[in-house]
This record gives sequence, structure tokens and C-alpha cells, in this order.
Amino acid sequence: MSKPLISIIVPYYTHAEFLRPAIDSALAQTITDLEVIVVDDASPCEAATSLLAPYDKNKVRILTNTSNMGASAARNVAGRAATGTFILPLDSDDLLEPDYLERTLPALEDPRVGGVYTAVQCFGDDDALYDQEWTMEGVLSGKAGALVCMLYRKAIFDQLDGYDTRWRVGEDSDFFLRGLKAGWSFVRNPEPLYRYRKHHTSATAAKPSRDLKEMQMNIIKYHPELCSEHLTKIIEYKEDRYWTLHDEYKHLHDEFHKLLKLYENLESGVRLNAAAKPHS
Repeated sequence: MSKPLISIIVPYYTHAEFLRPAIDSALAQTITDLEVIVVDDASPCEAATSLLAPYDKNKVRILTNTSNMGASAARNVAGRAATGTFILPLDSDDLLEPDYLERTLPALEDPRVGGVYTAVQCFGDDDALYDQEWTMEGVLSGKAGALVCMLYRKAIFDQLDGYDTRWRVGEDSDFFLRGLKAGWSFVRNPEPLYRYRKHHTSATAAKPSRDLKEMQMNIIKYHPELCSEHLTKIIEYKEDRYWTLHDEYKHLHDEFHKLLKLYENLESGVRLNAAAKPHS
């Protein structure tokens, strides 16, 4: 059998109800020269082998970890098993637009480009659109936000030896930084081709501020030389962000007190009207 052009890798642990839709979106791509590799990371839910039993085993391969290893390690299991020229990570509760590969693959015709990422359309509990441009300074400072998904060359995965399993969150940020350090470039497609499911039980929804802080601390811990090199820009962004939040807080504070005053006046008026009414 010839090797596929693209390997879509899917770690699976929780939310069994979302796995099939994710796989369906992968198989619905307009570019069909692909394989899907699902890693069941010792899920406490229904086993991936059971959930995906009806699928063509030539298209959907299922690997099973005997113990829970975490998302980064599960991706590494799938990435090392991948036979495609390119890798596309897909979280098991997210979706791809049918033309994701068709719209992103042309960017990789340039051998200098290591990967391409797109805008992200949230759905479920939120419908926000994220269209961040990723740069080294943006990632180091936190300005770029979190990278959700990127189609990249298998050669980069092999060169970097996959994802750093020390990262509980933000492993994509670390992968991106290490790729830049290795000399690769990455490009952005502004189309919202990746659909990110927002639900209150998702891994990143529980404590987003904690996760953001942990990611920033890991960047400082594991990329100190880059942080030192770009320290001025990082400080500039943090200062700008502080004053932006300060102004937003002041505006909300003022609006709150305006509403509070209106409420107090309304409550006072109600009491006066009640007192003015004759008693029967």
C-alpha cells in the first residue's frame, strides 16, 4: 500500500460523544489522500476500538495506551506511527472544515515553509473567532494567544522528536518555538477552517487563567534564552496589556456605579410611591 500524503493524529481520552464527529470531519476532507490515527490514551469512557468499529480500518488506525500518558505523549505515539508526509493534529472534541487540507496544503509547496495554521472558529458554548498571527515575540509574550492546530511537515516532528511531554498545556506553543529555532518558518491562513468546541468540561475551559499562567511560566522555564533575547518586546507588550486592562476595569467600575445609582434611585422611587398610596 502506498503511503498517504497526510496523517491526521487524534488523541482521545474523554468525551466519547465527540469522537465520531471529529473523525467524520477528518474523513470528509476534499483531499482524501490521508490516514487518521487515533490514540486511545487509556480512556475511562467507551474504548475507541468500540466507538470506531464501523470505520474502514485502512483509513482509521487505532492505537491504545495501557496507561494515561497525557495529550502530548499521546500525540507522540500517533506521530511516530504516522506514515504521511504531513501531520495534522486534531483534538477529539473539535472539527475540521471539509476544505481544511485543500486550503492549507498549497502553502507547503514552498520548501522553506514548515507548517501552516488557520483562524479558528469556536462553537458550542462560545462562537468567537480567533485569527491571531503567530510570531516568536507574540508567543513569548502571550500576545499571540494559544495555537490550536497546524498542518506541518512530518520532518519537523522527527527533527524535534515530537512534543515535549513536560508541557501539560501549551505544547503547541513549545513545538512552534522549537520549530522556529530549528530554522523553519510558519505561515497563516486567515480563513476559519478549524472549529474549536467550547464546552464547560473541556480541558482548557476549567481554569483558563491558571493554564495561561502555567504556559507562560513554562515558556520562561524552557526557553530562557529566547525570553532574554526578546525581553524588551515582552515587557512592552505586558505593559500595554496592563494599561489596557486597567482602562477596561476603570470603565466597567464606572458603569457599575452608574447602574448601582440608577437602581438605588429606582428602589427609592418605589418606596415613595408605596408610602404615598392611601391605605384601604
